[in-house]
Amino acid sequence: MKKNSLKILIAAALVMLVTGTLTGCSSKKESATVATQRIVEAQEMVKTVTLSLAEVKTEGENTKDITLRLTLNNPEKKPITSVQAWLAYNPKVLQGLSIDTDKSAFEIVAPYDNNFDQIAGLVMLGRSSATPVSDKEIVIADLHFKRMAEGAAMIEAYDFRPNLEGHTSANTMLDGSAVNILLKPVSPLVIINN
Repeated sequence: MKKNSLKILIAAALVMLVTGTLTGCSSKKESATVATQRIVEAQEMVKTVTLSLAEVKTEGENTKDITLRLTLNNPEKKPITSVQAWLAYNPKVLQGLSIDTDKSAFEIVAPYDNNFDQIAGLVMLGRSSATPVSDKEIVIADLHFKRMAEGAAMIEAYDFRPNLEGHTSANTMLDGSAVNILLKPVSPLVIINN
């Protein structure tokens, strides 16, 4: 187990112990039991969810048009309530055309997200669901690009951090707080060749 995960587990246990003691609602024995349960829950939130981006072949499209499907791979079927996926690309090679969320498992759009920043070369996706999604494979969106130049085009996750401070995460709820359970994405997520 990584040092940060261990620190989170210890912090969760301490918070539960201190909360129980300060509120006076439970005895020390009950506080220890609750803290132990929270540690077990936090350990079960080991990061196993991965982000993937794959080209979707469609008939009759312009050869310069590219469709990519962004998904979460959730082998343990953890309950995911929200996802933030900012992706970086070279705007001299690709132009963002549209984001299709018809097949997305997440029905709520984060404010100002689900857009392209063509100058910076960013896809900015933020989605959530009123009901946690726990499928093994979860569609986030289909991304439509136009190739602007020849050569390999790479797209990678932008600003991933293991906590909630970055711009790429898959989140679940633990004791009323969001927890990022996304593994660090591979870099690049996809390479598109001619």
